[in-house]
Parts: sequence; C-alpha cells; structure tokens
Amino acid sequence: SIFRRAGFLKVEEASKLVTKFQRLRLQPYTNNSDLDYDADGNAIHCTYYLNDRGLFRQKFFGLRNRVLALARQANEEQKWGMDMSKVSIRVAEFHDYRQGGSLPEKDHYDKGSLVTVDIMLEEADDGGEFQTSAGESAFEKHAFRVGDALVFPSHKYHSVSPVLQGLRRVMVVEVWSGQERTCGHRCELLEGECDFDADSV
Repeated sequence: SIFRRAGFLKVEEASKLVTKFQRLRLQPYTNNSDLDYDADGNAIHCTYYLNDRGLFRQKFFGLRNRVLALARQANEEQKWGMDMSKVSIRVAEFHDYRQGGSLPEKDHYDKGSLVTVDIMLEEADDGGEFQTSAGESAFEKHAFRVGDALVFPSHKYHSVSPVLQGLRRVMVVEVWSGQERTCGHRCELLEGECDFDADSV
C-alpha cells in the first residue's frame, strides 16, 4: 500500500529546495544508457546524490528528520511491521526528468532498503505519473502533486511513465537499517567505510 501525505511540503518550500539542490552543483548521473538519453544524446533523466559528502545531513538536517519521522509514521499506520527503531538514510536523491524521461522498468524496486519516501518538487505538465504494481500486468497510478510525499515499502514495484511535456523533479529518500551513508551513490554497504570514487564512474 502507498501512504500519501498531501502537502508534506508547501509549494514554495518545494520550489526553494529545487534551487538549493541545484546550487550544490552535484555531479549528475544517468542509470540507464539507453533510456536516459534522447535521440540527440541529451540526458532526459539525471540523478543527483544529495548524501554525497554528508551534504543532506549537514545542510538539510530538519528535512532529513521530517522524512525519517514520516517513514516511521507510515510504517506504524499502515502496519507494515518493519523494525524502524534504528534506521537511517541510505541515499537521498534528486531526480530531474525532461521530456521523454521515465523509470520504465515495471519490476523496479529499491532492493536492500526498508521504506522509500518520494517527494514531488515540480510536476510535469503531462505524463511522468508514478505507478505501482497492482497484480499481474496491472498498474495503479497515484495522485502526486507538488509538495506531496508518497511513502511505501521499498520492495514494492514502482515505475514512472514518460514525461510528455514539462519537467518532473522529485526527491527520493531510501531508509534502511544500515549506517547513514555519505558516499555519492546508492551504497550497498550496511556498515563500514565505502571506497566509492566518483572519478572512476
């Protein structure tokens, strides 16, 4: 099930976050070489890792705590039954979708995390709909407006339909039982020092 918190952020808060994230000048990544570029070679879906060098915790500590509290609340109210007593931020991502950008894999899920929190920062004019699996070959679309938060168990299949017009910008935070990561990627290490090197990617 999906837990929706309408107006988790005010519209103006969401807009200011986009500006703040852009000012961090983080390195953009594309995760799918075939689908994250258009026919002219332009990136149409980029991911920026806000937890890089611990920036999410340092610069957005209040928001971080609100997201963790929301994840715990959703787990309790939806009776997901997860142990949320000692959780932390695995990764905090800023996703920028342009026309044609999508998350097309219908069997995509956030392996290794407990709860995922998506927050809409800028809504596409057309397309870019958040969808979850609703049985064999069936998918459910979810209302997702600027400032809204959608919270769901990370093992739940989810996808994003292609953006047809405008921009779609969303923050995605994965909560897990490992230590809080400060490396600039989606780390697989529950604990210990990560040797991720951005220059080698």
